[in-house]
Amino acid sequence: MTNKKVLSLKWLSQWLFRSLALLMLGILIAFFISKQTISQVDKFRSKIESVLSENSGMEVSLGPISGEWPRSVPIMEFSTLEIIDSDQNSAIAMENVRAELDLVRSIRHWNPVWRELVIDRLFITMVEDSSGRWGLKSLKGDEESSLSDLLEPFIHSRLLQLEKIEIDFEFFSGANAKIQGASVKIENDGNFHRSEMSIYLFDQTRPSSFLLEGYGDLSNISDFSAKGYINIQDFDISTPLAELASSLQPKILGELEQLNAGVNSEVWIDIKPGANITFKGTMSASDVATNWLADLPDIKNIRSDISGWYTPQKDWGFRFQDLFLEWIEAEILPFDLIFRQKLGYQWEDFDVSISEINLSRLNKILSKTQVLNNEILQALNKLSPRGALSDLNFGNNDAGHYASVNIKDLDIAPFKGIPGMRGVDGYLEIESSKGLFNLHDDNGLELFFPGVYKDFLPIKTAKGTIHIQHIDSAKKLRIKSSIIDAKFGAGNASFLFSLEQDQFSKKTPPEVLLLIGSSGLDLAYSEKYLPYKLSPSVLNWLSSSNLKGNIKQFGLVQRSGADSHKNRILTTQLLFDAEGADLDYHPLWPAMRNFDAVVLIDDRLTQGQVFRGDVGNVAIEQADIELGKHPIGHRKSKLMTINGNLTSSVNQSIDFLAKSPLASSIGNLVDWDYKGHVNTKISLEIPLGRPNKDRSQGQYKVESLLSAASLNIGNTPLKIDNINGILNFTNEKGLHSELIKGSLWGESFEAKIFQDNNIQKILLDTSVKPSSLGGLVDFPWADVVSGIIPLKGTLTLKPLKNKLDKNISLNQKSALTLMLKSDLLGNEIRLPEPFNKKKNEKRDLALKFHFDSKLTRIESTVGDDFVTDLRFDSEGFTRGLASFDTTTAMPSGNELLIAASLSEVDVKDWAPWLKQFSDPALLEEKSWTPILDLNFKSFKFSNVEFKDFESRTIFGDDGIEIKFSSHLGDGVLIMPQLADDFPQLNLTRLSISDDLLISQIEKRRLDPREFIDADIAIDSINVSGKSWGDIAFQLRSSSSGAAFRNIQGDIFSLKPGLMTNKETSFFWGFNGDRYTSSIRGPVGIENMSDFFHRFDIDPPIDSTNGNINFDLTWQALPWELTKDNLMGNVEINLSQGNFYTSPGGGSAALKLVSLFNFANWLRRLQLDFSDVVGENLAYNNLVGKIEFDKGIASLLQPLQVEMPSGRMSLAGDFNLLAESANAQVVATLPVATNLPWVVAILGNVPAAAGVYLTSKLVSEQVDRLSSISYQINGPWDDLEISVDEIFAGQLDNKSTDKSSSRDLINN
Repeated sequence: MTNKKVLSLKWLSQWLFRSLALLMLGILIAFFISKQTISQVDKFRSKIESVLSENSGMEVSLGPISGEWPRSVPIMEFSTLEIIDSDQNSAIAMENVRAELDLVRSIRHWNPVWRELVIDRLFITMVEDSSGRWGLKSLKGDEESSLSDLLEPFIHSRLLQLEKIEIDFEFFSGANAKIQGASVKIENDGNFHRSEMSIYLFDQTRPSSFLLEGYGDLSNISDFSAKGYINIQDFDISTPLAELASSLQPKILGELEQLNAGVNSEVWIDIKPGANITFKGTMSASDVATNWLADLPDIKNIRSDISGWYTPQKDWGFRFQDLFLEWIEAEILPFDLIFRQKLGYQWEDFDVSISEINLSRLNKILSKTQVLNNEILQALNKLSPRGALSDLNFGNNDAGHYASVNIKDLDIAPFKGIPGMRGVDGYLEIESSKGLFNLHDDNGLELFFPGVYKDFLPIKTAKGTIHIQHIDSAKKLRIKSSIIDAKFGAGNASFLFSLEQDQFSKKTPPEVLLLIGSSGLDLAYSEKYLPYKLSPSVLNWLSSSNLKGNIKQFGLVQRSGADSHKNRILTTQLLFDAEGADLDYHPLWPAMRNFDAVVLIDDRLTQGQVFRGDVGNVAIEQADIELGKHPIGHRKSKLMTINGNLTSSVNQSIDFLAKSPLASSIGNLVDWDYKGHVNTKISLEIPLGRPNKDRSQGQYKVESLLSAASLNIGNTPLKIDNINGILNFTNEKGLHSELIKGSLWGESFEAKIFQDNNIQKILLDTSVKPSSLGGLVDFPWADVVSGIIPLKGTLTLKPLKNKLDKNISLNQKSALTLMLKSDLLGNEIRLPEPFNKKKNEKRDLALKFHFDSKLTRIESTVGDDFVTDLRFDSEGFTRGLASFDTTTAMPSGNELLIAASLSEVDVKDWAPWLKQFSDPALLEEKSWTPILDLNFKSFKFSNVEFKDFESRTIFGDDGIEIKFSSHLGDGVLIMPQLADDFPQLNLTRLSISDDLLISQIEKRRLDPREFIDADIAIDSINVSGKSWGDIAFQLRSSSSGAAFRNIQGDIFSLKPGLMTNKETSFFWGFNGDRYTSSIRGPVGIENMSDFFHRFDIDPPIDSTNGNINFDLTWQALPWELTKDNLMGNVEINLSQGNFYTSPGGGSAALKLVSLFNFANWLRRLQLDFSDVVGENLAYNNLVGKIEFDKGIASLLQPLQVEMPSGRMSLAGDFNLLAESANAQVVATLPVATNLPWVVAILGNVPAAAGVYLTSKLVSEQVDRLSSISYQINGPWDDLEISVDEIFAGQLDNKSTDKSSSRDLINN
């Protein structure tokens, strides 16, 4: 704008000064004759005014004129000069004009050439015409042809000065502007031209500096160019900016005239030939007050580069580059702004371009400044725009207003039918009353259709165009999209929507149409993309249905608008073709999986047809689904109906029922194992809401055809095969069937199913083979029971109220019970009394099976006294109780307790049955431990009667343990599991009587070869009230008899095993005809007197320790040992004891013992040992060996005793049958103790010498000197004793001739 004014100013000045020059030239010629007459020029003022008016065509008014002509320079002065237009307004006005004419140069150029022209004040009014050209107001003629004429007087003028100039610009648009200049100086030097001045723009008080230098012919614009500079300081732009803004948009920007802004700027100007002007520079402003808008802070730190242009008769404009400012606590990032306006009659055509704008910040600024009207501000507030605008361009042209902009990450709230948006990228274009939005977003966006969805829809990509049109004639806003292709998380879709809003009736709902079509969608996103205006029951159902799968085709149509009463109405239709879908259609029913279906939703009516799929592992052949058929408020309005045909295995069908509300009707049947095939027809009415008295409870009808099915009760061998029949279910009758056929363990099976008082029952009629019962409890039933057992009964199912019933306690009623009964007529029980039963005899059998998830318990009774109670877990039998005529507690886990109380039992009758339990192979197969708790008043074993017999037998992993007690003894028998181990019999007590041995044992012919190998220990043996001690041994039988090995204990104070390095054993032989008994090995003894005390005999001898080594045999039973059948020998070795004088009467054994009593021999031999012995004979050691052979006891190894003061030995034979002896006794006295006797033998040797001599003798010599040998012969009661030899040597094994002595004894 400033360049326009400068050009107009130049043109006007040239025209004016040329006129003045012509005027002065005429005056000079007129008065050339006389210089003196120039001072009288004012007299010709009116004439001059007439000439000027005629030449200019405008009214010219002059003030007082004066002149002078010093030397050769004529000078004229005008006080005022004014040119008035047709409207009587001043077009040009000058004050105090002083002109000096250069005559020489004027004549040379035949144009006035001013040597100096000075004007104090110049007022000019310029007018823009329709073509955009500027001219003096009311000036006639062509501007370009007159321009050279006007400039000609000044081109060669050296100096022009104006003290003050004011130019008013009247734009073609009607706007006005004013420029004031001061100290204007124009210099010309040939083709060089220079001008400088101070400019006051728009009544500013502080001038701006202006400088212009040019080259060329000023009379020819196309040959002139120039460079200029202007410096503006604290320039208040509010007036020109307000005038420009209000001229362009008076309704929106009409209040900008209150703006107060001081601008500093430096601008460099470039004028090209043809008057094309460009400029560039910088601009800044520290503070711009905005409190006139609202209570807002100032705009601070405005800075920018500025450039612009002026093209004559075309346009002008300016650019702000990197415009930066701070406002409302934020920095506005640098942006570019370009303004362009056409000239002349196209002044209304303008264009503004802005590089980028932050929408949220702009919205905040607009909202706070309130420069826009309330309607626009309210719309912006509801839209809440956010995002970034780039390449914004808006303006006006022949078609009207227009705008275009690139949009990035646009967020707007929904407003008057316009969908809400988030993160939208696209291009917006508006022209007059039409517009379009080209959506092209590959970075993800969200759209919100408030009448369709409750929230924004996430979209990955979208492409399409939205057309906007304002129909002035109908006062309607119409928005219509092309097909928008979008990609969602669920798949691909196409949108088409339209909106039409009546602007006259803003309360009338807009007409909205939304169409969505897609393919290949993921059903998992269905809840997110379904319109929320669908039926609430449909939406609630779908939201909880966990819908998944793929949608082959999808279509949505939604219309909304106003009815006749201008109320909003809405209708929605949705169609989708799904494949491989999953649907949890009801929380209490099994879900549908992998199904194909077509579904139509028409507002609240939903209809679907399923072609394929599974429901709870049951295959769907075909099914129809319907929801919302009945109006709201109808008792069936919230029922979903399903009609279809299903096919599956029986197991899958039962599993389907178990996971449905029908599970309570079938109880724990669901946990059994089923096989076979079933075809099912279903007709279901499923309530989706909570049932009440005004709402239907639903209706269920199921019909299943069973074919070749089977049933196996999980942890049992109960199996029903070849099941055939029709099974029905209804609400009224529950599970029911007139006849189901099959086979149980190969026997015919029939069932009738019905409900009785809401209790599900099944009547059964079947029979079983005894061998089949072994699967329930491992037992040889076929050996016990003969014949097929007929059974009839009832299976009762307790309804399950909730899932907790699955873990029902045994203390409560079982979830499922099976009661079976039989009279056992035709069955034989092959057990000993009292359990046996004849075939034609009746005996009631009652069986009650308890089931929860599996078999948990079997209760049974047989007759009046036999009761069983068996418990099971998921693995099978765990524990149980079988009792007869007794009461006992249930055993612990993994045990079967068999308890009985019987009057009389013979073990031979029960031996075969006990063997069943003792068989290791059978025990290894069992997971439970049998326990026998048996009480008998009389128990017979091998002709021995045990009275009050009580036993508890436990069959454990390590073997069988039998604890027993009776009147004969108490103990434990352990039968080991391993074959290499031997039974162990540990008796804590054994009490028997002599008559028991005689009456029951001796009378029976025992075969030791049949004895059971065992390790036996008896803690206490009592025979007829006398304690025999204790004993332990290893019993091992063979083909020749039984060996009692490693005998240990204390029997009659004899302690076999005391010497641990040698084994004591006993052998009981039998060849089928004759018995043999033998004992071998050492027996330890501590005090020999204890042995005699056990038999109430005064002991002839005692000892501190010793042992007796037996090697004896007799051809008879062990207890039939006699003096004439005893063979073998006995070795004796006793230490530190005494011999006691004893009588010789009694049995042969006692008599023999008395013969071996050395105390008796001392007495009989009348030897005086009073100095070395007292009443008894003490000894240090006693050794010897006695051999028994056919009634003869021989001391083949002399019996020798070593005393503290001597020795004695005995050798010979003793006839046990004739009780006679042929023996020799040698008594040896040490010299020291018998010195007087030795001295007498030696004669007159002094005593001292005798002592000396004897002390020098060797022991053998001493013995001979002190020993005496006696010969003993005759009956034991009257033995003949004679001195055989004095000073005899000790006896040895060869001291006597065995054969001769035997002959002597026998004779």
